[in-house]
Parts: sequence; C-alpha cells; structure tokens
Amino acid sequence: MAGRVVATARRHGLAGDDAASLGIAFDRIVRERWPAIGDEHHPDHLHTARTALILLDDVGLVDRSALGAALLFDSLNPALVPTAERAASIAGADAAGWLGALPPAGLDEAELIERLVTSDATTLHLALAERLDHARHLHMRDDVDRAAFHAGVTRVYLPLARRAGGPLHARFDRWATAFRRRHLHR
Repeated sequence: MAGRVVATARRHGLAGDDAASLGIAFDRIVRERWPAIGDEHHPDHLHTARTALILLDDVGLVDRSALGAALLFDSLNPALVPTAERAASIAGADAAGWLGALPPAGLDEAELIERLVTSDATTLHLALAERLDHARHLHMRDDVDRAAFHAGVTRVYLPLARRAGGPLHARFDRWATAFRRRHLHR
C-alpha cells in the first residue's frame, strides 16, 4: 500500500522526495500499529493509507505534511495515534502539527461540530476523509455499534461534508443511504 500512496501522490504532482517520504511514514506507522491490530485483513491495517488516498483523489490535497498527518490519525482508535514526539519522528514536525489540529477523542457532537466548522479547510478535509474511510469499512467491523456510528456520521460528518462540497459530500451521502438500506433496515 505504501507504493500506491507514493504513486498516487506523484500522479497528483507531489515531488519525488516528498511523495517517497509518505511511503516511508506509512511503513513506519503500520509497524507501530501492528501489535494492536495483528490481522492484516482487519480494516484498521490499511486505514491511514486509504485516508491519504481519499485526500489525494477526492480532495486533490498534495500537502506532504497534511498527508503525513493523515497517515497517523485514527479517530476510531485514538490509542493507535502516536504522541506528538513520535509523530514528528515518523512523518515530520509539520505532520505532527497537523495531527495536533485534528479534533481529539472524547468530544461530544456539538464540540466536534464547532471544532470542525471553525477549522481551516485542510483540517476539515483531513477529518472528513479519515471518518469516511472508517465508514466505508464499517460493515467489516464487529467491535463498533454500527447503528450508533451511522447516526453519528449522519448528524455530524454528512452536514460537514455538505458544507465542504465536492466528492467527499457525494461519497458520504451515498454511503449513508446505502449503509442504512443494506445494514440497518433488514
């Protein structure tokens, strides 16, 4: 997956060394996350790389440090997010800075909405892409209350994606409708 992230970043115009550094950062974070995940087929194994790919392909984001933060962030499993010091050693100080801009775990929905509405566009896109990847793989998880997750996405992330516009909004909207139909109303 590291190779796919690098190739996609280069295709979107990220310079060679910056693109290569994303592959290195992903390899490092996967090694750190592995003991907690342990299963290469678990959706968390490649989660952070998929988040970076969503940002590249759907948002057109080519900021190496923001993409580095995407490779580190996990809103569903905050214990897997490295400390600021460790994040800086994995993906650079600028990536650790972006990581610090993302909403911390434990915010209630009103606080989360306020935090993201008042954030800059890159932070909002990081949070949306990361949550979208978790949503896209929710059907593969037994450790998450699917109905509660879906409800949270439709109350918080779907309106924020609508506000952000573009492909992220369309993908959240499609996912919310399809997931409700396929997995919640049987």
